[in-house]
Amino acid sequence: MKKMFLSCLLIVTFVISLSGCVVTDNNTDYERKEFKTEKDVTKIAVIDKSTDVTFQVTDSDEITVEYSDSETEPIYDISIKNGTLNIEKTASTVGVEDNSLIISLPKK
Repeated sequence: MKKMFLSCLLIVTFVISLSGCVVTDNNTDYERKEFKTEKDVTKIAVIDKSTDVTFQVTDSDEITVEYSDSETEPIYDISIKNGTLNIEKTASTVGVEDNSLIISLPKK
């Protein structure tokens, strides 16, 4: 009886641990996109838990944000409000080849 109980407990524990490790991808195709603006920006706010963010300075007169996004269901919300450039990733991604976020700022 004890062996049967331990076996059932082991199986239940194994199933529960696997359920937390399941990774799914809805086969969404991602492409590199750009957001550009020449508006005055005094602050940048980025909300993104799973992407490497890089800031760089360029000779351009505009701010450019390069990112990977879904062709059909956008996962980034990028806007400018009260001088703040807001970049928010609203969903997680799986299997994105280039998962970087590059923010290029003009020299001033």
